[in-house]
Amino acid sequence: MSSEEHEHEGEHEHEDEEALTECPECGAEITGEESLESKTVPELRVDSGSVYAKGKNDLWLCKGCRATLGVKLRER
Repeated sequence: MSSEEHEHEGEHEHEDEEALTECPECGAEITGEESLESKTVPELRVDSGSVYAKGKNDLWLCKGCRATLGVKLRER
């Protein structure tokens, strides 16, 4: 595999993503993981008025205002 092929390997996995450069709530700049806070919460499923907790996942929060920015992607 050439170095050019290696550089583009996995490029298509991120086509549907967009960069998050600032918090939509407070406008704080997001420069990487150091700009975020994480909180582990249970995953929930709602079925016919009942709520079931299963497993856990991490929420990413703005370190400034603690607004929820997203959920940590699970490793494939």
